[in-house]
Amino acid sequence: MTNATIEITARAKAFTSEPVRQYKFRVELDGSVLVWDSVAGHYTQCHSLSESAKKRIVDKAKDAQYRFENGTLYQLRNNTYICCFKTRATSKRAAIREYESL
Repeated sequence: MTNATIEITARAKAFTSEPVRQYKFRVELDGSVLVWDSVAGHYTQCHSLSESAKKRIVDKAKDAQYRFENGTLYQLRNNTYICCFKTRATSKRAAIREYESL
C-alpha cells in the first residue's frame, strides 16, 4: 500500500461552479490531492478545494490505508484501492459498483 496511490470518495466542494457533492479523489504519495473531473475524463489538480478539505481527504486516505492493513479495503485494480465512506454497500462487489458509478 505504501507504493500505491489511494482513491477514495468523499463529499466536498471541489470546483467553484459545482455544489458540495460526492467526488472521487486520488491522494498521491507526496500528499497531493487530485479530483476526478467528469467533464475532462481524468484526475486533475485544477480544483478549488480549501486547505481544510484537502487535509480531511488526506486523513481519510490515511484511514483507508489503515483499513487496507486490516483487510477492510477493496482492491479495484493494480496498485489502486478504494474505500467508500458512508456507503450503503453490503458487499465488496456492491461497494466497487457504487464507486464506479460516480
